[in-house]
Amino acid sequence: MGLFEIKITRATLSILIIFIVLFSFFRRKTPKRPNIIVVSVCSLRKDELSIFTQSRTLGNKNKYLDSLGEHSIVLNQAISYDGVRGMSRYLLSALNNNSIIRNDYIFINDINQLGISKNIDIMNRLSRYDDQGRYFKKLEFKIQKALSDEKPFILFSHIEFLHFPFANLSDPELLNYLNRQKNISTKDLNERLPFFLALVPYDGLSKTFLNFFKPLSFSDSLSYGFKVFKDPVSLNKWKQNPSFANDIKVLRKFYKTRLNTLDTYLENFLKPREMDSFIYLVGCHGQPFLEQGEFLHGNGIDEGVANIPAFIHMPKMKERINLNQQVGMISIANTIKELVNQKLENDKFVNYAKQELEEKIILQFDCRGQRFAIRYDGKSKYVQDFATGKKEFYNLVNDPFMKRNIIDELSQDQRSFFQNNLYDLFLHKLSSSAKELPSTGYCPYQIKLK
Repeated sequence: MGLFEIKITRATLSILIIFIVLFSFFRRKTPKRPNIIVVSVCSLRKDELSIFTQSRTLGNKNKYLDSLGEHSIVLNQAISYDGVRGMSRYLLSALNNNSIIRNDYIFINDINQLGISKNIDIMNRLSRYDDQGRYFKKLEFKIQKALSDEKPFILFSHIEFLHFPFANLSDPELLNYLNRQKNISTKDLNERLPFFLALVPYDGLSKTFLNFFKPLSFSDSLSYGFKVFKDPVSLNKWKQNPSFANDIKVLRKFYKTRLNTLDTYLENFLKPREMDSFIYLVGCHGQPFLEQGEFLHGNGIDEGVANIPAFIHMPKMKERINLNQQVGMISIANTIKELVNQKLENDKFVNYAKQELEEKIILQFDCRGQRFAIRYDGKSKYVQDFATGKKEFYNLVNDPFMKRNIIDELSQDQRSFFQNNLYDLFLHKLSSSAKELPSTGYCPYQIKLK
């Protein structure tokens, strides 16, 4: 009887070993769903990242985002549709009503796991006034908790830290600069008003220029800043002031300082996740910082604003892959859905991205719903202003910043082709739903400084 018991035990042990081997085999064959981190950064200039510039050199990396981009899928023509709506709207649509995402993922944003409502803000925002250290520590704490639960997570971080004002009141360099400006005349201060509002938080201005800036609540000071930037008279006064060119240099300097600060925080936050997460970084919706002389929202047409920085890092990715075809935010967001639905590994995701991250024709329009364009095959752009009737055409290959309108060089057939496509996209994508057009009161319209 004892011998029989030993034989049974050995047989059972053999079956157990076979089961463990098979389980391990199929577990390796069935990849774990990936962690997903999406970071959208308002006012991130594309030319601030060397991965998008012609002067790129592998041995000279000043920013972590450049380093991360060098082992990512780089989207060289990621296009904003309207200059207002960023990744949040399209990501929400991609995640909504997806049973796999709803059941298998932990949402760092504390969304109800039973469903994703369009009325719930899924974003963890970092505003220009927040404590950056506290913000990223909070995200890191939530990530560590999700990892301990052994479930994949999705995190969407929306960063508004690069909005104006571009300087911090605790910056000694700023304080020295303001101290040198204290004795300027009321006339000079009035003419340079947009500059100071773009540079310094309002409460700093009210303390520095006691007789000029009245104390205002936080919300009232924001409204006042937007009102000044919407006023063409104020902008023209600043442009005519002798200090204008130098003021622009000062803004750029403090913008770069703030961007470097953000880059350091992102490095500390994202670097530990490079081995286990898909990391999406996008420039939000084309909110400009002085590209083509513009501030704020509103313009989804001019190339300096609408062609946003974007790349996708895959876990353990070592090399850079360039995708040069044009693609809009909807397609970028939809790759997340496919990624989790199909459990795509790196090589399969690359093949999928090469096929799906391309849109032959993209419809773009401004904040007022007045100026519309079609960006065709990443090589040209046809623009029509429905208020004035003006028509424009640009060769984006030879004229990437749309300096030379060559509409007169098109044949009648070419004009008809682009105009018919524009009308077709307008009718099918916009006129069927009023929600497709952003509210014209939401933002300023093409605030030009040039």
